[in-house]
Amino acid sequence: MTDWERVEKLRAKGLSWEEIATDDKVEFAAPEGTEKPGLALKALYFQRRSRTKRQAKSGVPSAEGGGQAAGGTGGFTRKKLYRLLAVLGILIALVGALPYLVNFEFPVVSAASQLIPTVLLAIAIVGIALLAFAFISGGQKVLRVWKKGLISGVIIGLVLTGVLVLLAGAAGCPSLTSAHTGELGPTGDSGWFKVNNPMWTRGGLPVFFYYGSIACPYCSASSWAFKGALVNYSSALLGVSFGTSDPGDVYPNTPEVNFVSSSTNSQYLSWDPHETSDDSQITLPAVSCPESAYVSAYNTGPQAGIPFIVVGGIYVHTGSLVSPGQLRSDPTQSSSTPLSPQTVAQDLVTCGNNPSSGGSDCQAILPAQFWLEAYIAKVLVDNGQTPPSQYTTPGTVVGNDYIQIT
Repeated sequence: MTDWERVEKLRAKGLSWEEIATDDKVEFAAPEGTEKPGLALKALYFQRRSRTKRQAKSGVPSAEGGGQAAGGTGGFTRKKLYRLLAVLGILIALVGALPYLVNFEFPVVSAASQLIPTVLLAIAIVGIALLAFAFISGGQKVLRVWKKGLISGVIIGLVLTGVLVLLAGAAGCPSLTSAHTGELGPTGDSGWFKVNNPMWTRGGLPVFFYYGSIACPYCSASSWAFKGALVNYSSALLGVSFGTSDPGDVYPNTPEVNFVSSSTNSQYLSWDPHETSDDSQITLPAVSCPESAYVSAYNTGPQAGIPFIVVGGIYVHTGSLVSPGQLRSDPTQSSSTPLSPQTVAQDLVTCGNNPSSGGSDCQAILPAQFWLEAYIAKVLVDNGQTPPSQYTTPGTVVGNDYIQIT
């Protein structure tokens, strides 16, 4: 079928009828035996224009280029449909794919917003499917519009990405790097790592974010290290209580410090605990931005799960800081009698800063606590604050595991 729109464009450019007739995109098929296809096209062109004018005057719809057309109505031909599908396909595919192409990280605003990457991927797939259908059905006809579709898709995709960035920023969500490096920890603990993010602060103080559940035995065991560090960085730790983990889980009834309603008046830290209060079933706590951004970005890999902590947005720990087995009467038997919270609390007072002077509970909790305290001190220094003197005095050792702050 001759592309009369193309003919009009080439005529406007001043091309001869012979040049127009031999243009592949015009798709003019000269009658068999025609020596000068340009003259044949010219004759057909003026016949068509004359017929169109007569039909326009009489009100009779044209079968070609006027009213009723093959494959469509109102001049909307099948060829135009394929072109439209091609443009839409490119546009929709780029809208879904562009945030990935520009390496945009998705700081989630809420649990439901974690669907954003999946939704955008689905949009991209729909666009690719439309584009593929247009190519299969329309062939070479769709190649004429790919530039228009590509440009439109890039523009709209960039706008969408910008909107996501603005929404995330308005909700307080950071754009987090995925790059991280491993950090030292107590013997057998490889859960610490460092990320190159801006400092995460509230009210000018670095945030200490904890994500867990009181039913989780690993959270319960680690809670003692959190408590010790918070006490040393606060003049008062309020709203805490003693409890035990899920009696039906592994390491049943592990003694714990409950942080559900806790708060501090620390001059060093902004304490940000998120812990579910059901002690009979492990559930993940609800979080908002930016907490969910850190959980989504870094609570991954073999040690992913709870407890999960972030210190100042820079130092992160995944997995348990303390083995719950060490808080039992026989550390070699997970089914042995758990120590009571009161016993663990008293043991820690007796041990002081010397893990070796106590039982398995002191030997497990205190090293984890000291390393946590040292990472907090590192963050304070990076934030321009002065940590308590025991972390800054040269040669001072806090317990057996101390990271020298310089």
